[in-house]
Amino acid sequence: MHDVIHSKQIWDRISQQFNIASLARPLDLCKQLDLRKQLTNLSKDPQQSMEVYLKQIKTVANTLASIRMPISDIDLVQLTLNGLDDDCHTLVTTLAYGSNLITI
Repeated sequence: MHDVIHSKQIWDRISQQFNIASLARPLDLCKQLDLRKQLTNLSKDPQQSMEVYLKQIKTVANTLASIRMPISDIDLVQLTLNGLDDDCHTLVTTLAYGSNLITI
């Protein structure tokens, strides 16, 4: 802003910068919605290793965080557990209800 002389020029530049920033928000929103949809639709194939499945989840979660739209830990855990295959049913049940299943 060294090349501006009048206050109106400064306000015009600030306004222009603000408008450019506001144009990026809908793109971030579209990207966020797309990434959240990807995360919701991710599921572990029976042939897929747990490591590969968790890396996919982490990649999408990190991408959301990089556009300042992080997903909460509880939502991430829920989506991760929901995407597990039937071979992991015992694990999911134990994690979800473990303390309630133990009786004496």
